[in-house]
Amino acid sequence: MRTWITWAGWIAAWMFLSGVTPAQAGKIYRFRTNGNGKGVRISKGWGAVQLMAVERGWVYLFSKYRRGPGTVYRFRADGNGKGIAISKGWGSVRLMAVDQGWVYLYSKPRRGTGGVYRFRAKGNGKGKRISNGWSHVRDMAVKNGWVYLFSKPPRGTGGVYRFRANGNGKGKQISTGWGSVRRIAVSGKWVYLYSKPRRGRGGVYRFRLGGRGKGVRISSGWSFARDMAVKGGWVYLFSKPRRGLGGIYRFRTRGSGRGKRISDGWSRVRSIDVDRGWVYLYSQ
Repeated sequence: MRTWITWAGWIAAWMFLSGVTPAQAGKIYRFRTNGNGKGVRISKGWGAVQLMAVERGWVYLFSKYRRGPGTVYRFRADGNGKGIAISKGWGSVRLMAVDQGWVYLYSKPRRGTGGVYRFRAKGNGKGKRISNGWSHVRDMAVKNGWVYLFSKPPRGTGGVYRFRANGNGKGKQISTGWGSVRRIAVSGKWVYLYSKPRRGRGGVYRFRLGGRGKGVRISSGWSFARDMAVKGGWVYLFSKPRRGLGGIYRFRTRGSGRGKRISDGWSRVRSIDVDRGWVYLYSQ
C-alpha cells in the first residue's frame, strides 16, 4: 500500500526535524517611515532565519537549521514573498550585510578565527574570502565598498576597523576605546554605534569618517534597544523591555536625540532594516 504525504505534512515534518514549530515560523513585515506604523506582512513561513538585510527593494535572509549548512535567500519586497536561494553551503555565519548588489558574510567557526566573504546577489552564489584572521567581531556594516567591523576581545575595550572590499583585506583601526557596543551602522560620512553596558542605560554615538575616531553621544537613555538602523538622516531603534511589547523609535541624527515612537505592538522582532522609506522587521 502506497502512502502519500500532503504538502502540509511535509512542512510539519520539516519543522519537527528542524526544531521549529508552526507558531515559531517567522514573518517579514514592513511599514512606511512616515505612515501610521501598521505593519503589512510581505512574507511568511521562515523557520530558521538568523539574519536579515534590505537593499534596493530586495529582502535578503540567512537561514540555518540546527543541522546542515545555511542558505541565503532573497525576494522582492513588493512581490509574492517567495524566497529564492542565491547561495548555499554556509556553516558558521554570524553577520550579514548587503551593499551595491554584493552580499557580505562574516563566518567564524567555534574554534579558530573568522573571515569576511562576499558574492554577487545575481551571480553563482560562490563566496570569495576578502579578509581573514578576525576572532572577536561583534557587528559589521558595509557602505560604498568599505567593510566596517566592530571587534572586542572578552577583556579590554574594542575598536572599529575598516578595509576595502576589493583590497588586501587588512583592517585599519579608525576608532578605539569602546566597551559595550551592540550595533554599528554607517550613513553618509558618519559611523554610528549603539553602546550599552551590562548595568545602566545605553546611548547612540557617532564619529566622522576621516576624523580622530572620537565618538559623540547623540542620544541617551535607551535601556532595551535590540537593533538599530540608520538611513536618510534618521536613527531607527527597536526597543522592547523584558515584559510587554516593543516599539520602533526614531530620531534625527542632528537633532535633540529624543526618540519618537512610530510603531508599537511588536513582541518577537529579531531584526530591523530601513530601505526606500520603508521599515522592515523580521518577527518570529
